[in-house]
Amino acid sequence: MAGHNPRDLPIEPLESDPWMGDTSPEAAKIVLERRRGLSPSQRVEEGMRLSQLAREFMRAGIRSRHPAYSPWQVEEALARMLWGDDLYRRARPSYDLLEP
Repeated sequence: MAGHNPRDLPIEPLESDPWMGDTSPEAAKIVLERRRGLSPSQRVEEGMRLSQLAREFMRAGIRSRHPAYSPWQVEEALARMLWGDDLYRRARPSYDLLEP
């Protein structure tokens, strides 16, 4: 649409956001206002930051379940989690499947 501003698009209500279930209405309003004020490039940056954070949590989970894994093994277990077994096997046919 010509003249359309992506910041004017509606954002789902925070009540339906599972991450906001323990947030006060006042804090939720602040978060919503912040989300609406982000430029497209800031939204991409925020998405990348959250993706990196999620991967760090996944790595921490792998390390806690498998403390003997080397850093390389943690990365391979993470790849298996992210890609799924079928794609992992096709991409790394000679590698053993490490438990994530």
